[in-house]
Amino acid sequence: MVSASTKLTASERVRPHRNIENTTSKKKVAGKVYIIDDHPAIRYALRCLLESNNFKVLGEAEDLSAIIDIKGIRENADVIILDLNLRTTKGLETIEHARKMFPNTDIVVYSMRKGIRIIGEAYRMGVKAFLTKDESNTEDVIIAVGKVLHGESYTMPHVADKVVHYLAHPEDRKINPIARLTPMERKILAALRENKQPKEIAKELNTSLATVRSRISSLKRKLGVTRHRIYKDLVDILLEENESDY
Repeated sequence: MVSASTKLTASERVRPHRNIENTTSKKKVAGKVYIIDDHPAIRYALRCLLESNNFKVLGEAEDLSAIIDIKGIRENADVIILDLNLRTTKGLETIEHARKMFPNTDIVVYSMRKGIRIIGEAYRMGVKAFLTKDESNTEDVIIAVGKVLHGESYTMPHVADKVVHYLAHPEDRKINPIARLTPMERKILAALRENKQPKEIAKELNTSLATVRSRISSLKRKLGVTRHRIYKDLVDILLEENESDY
């Protein structure tokens, strides 16, 4: 994570990009952006980069749950720059929550995740641009935000063909349902696989029995299994699959 932020914090990369200014200032873009990332250094670097290129940063947060003025962002933000590995949500679940919170605000993902599956699914969920922290530079960020503000989408050139193929061939998609589980659901799943009972799980996780039972129902729905099968081979196979794509 730290190495990813160095691309943005280097002083020579925070200055305005003249070629980008030429494409945005002529069109008088007055884009308002909100930043959500759990690393303060990355939030600061993004803020400096955006403000030096004539974008207005409305604010920032380390997590979706930390946002106070949800109504204000809904009404004023044009674009949200969103990391996928936050404190309370991970992966596609982060996008799902952000879309519910801000249904009319465009999202630019800025994440360490770089698998084609998660990138493709992000676009299918309505994300307008997806940038990987270790494969994109500051110009990519400015270009992506600028295009989204003009009603366009942006895909990194080196993955564009793969993303197009992924979106055009649903028969090739294989989504690991484990990727859609919340951190709490993953903990409960691990406990169930050890044959622990709901009461025991609730005590271990310091939560209510009703919450555990609700999450078990969610697990069954997301994994497409009855409860007794959660202990069996299906989950083991899912967990053994390479989750780096998610």
